[in-house]
Amino acid sequence: MNAGLVANAAAALGLPGAGQTLGVQAAIGESSLVNIHYGDGAINPDGTVADSIGLFQQQSSWGTVEQRMDPTTSARRCARVIVRSAAGRATRPDDAEAVDRWWPGRP
Repeated sequence: MNAGLVANAAAALGLPGAGQTLGVQAAIGESSLVNIHYGDGAINPDGTVADSIGLFQQQSSWGTVEQRMDPTTSARRCARVIVRSAAGRATRPDDAEAVDRWWPGRP
């Protein structure tokens, strides 16, 4: 079910199959497609503790808790990053990591 939501969010933004697959791969890598309500307590590059939640393990810079826990909203936000990135045109399985990286000011 969550894989379909992720693919549909990407398709709604005009991403081809490869871009849709990247979104699903990112969610698989981050949460095994389970909408996780807790993070792993990892340390970010800037030394802060990660507050990652949801399908994509998105941090607070991605939105409110409610937005990050809503599979459709979090998938749309991830899909927007795919659209803006070269990774949206990539087809290698390891390109999913490029879509869901941490950095300050992320949407």
